[in-house]
Amino acid sequence: MPPLRFHPLLILAVPACHEVDPHAWHELRRHISVEYGAALLAEGSTEFDTLPVLLGDWGRHEARDVLHDLAPFLARAFFTLDWLEEVI
Repeated sequence: MPPLRFHPLLILAVPACHEVDPHAWHELRRHISVEYGAALLAEGSTEFDTLPVLLGDWGRHEARDVLHDLAPFLARAFFTLDWLEEVI
């Protein structure tokens, strides 16, 4: 029997203190779908530095290369308003 091949999935833990930019989130979703055929799942987290998790078969793509490629998309997708407290 051939080995099972699971659809690639990116799991993100979004810290509670962060907001999601809807436009950047859409770009991230579209990018991982087009480039990798992957789906995206996000869950809230109380941790601050939680790394993304890659599950399933990402084909010829190495995890470190995928995460490097996604870094700019992830940076744009999540933000915090902590700086606003200093201004007020």
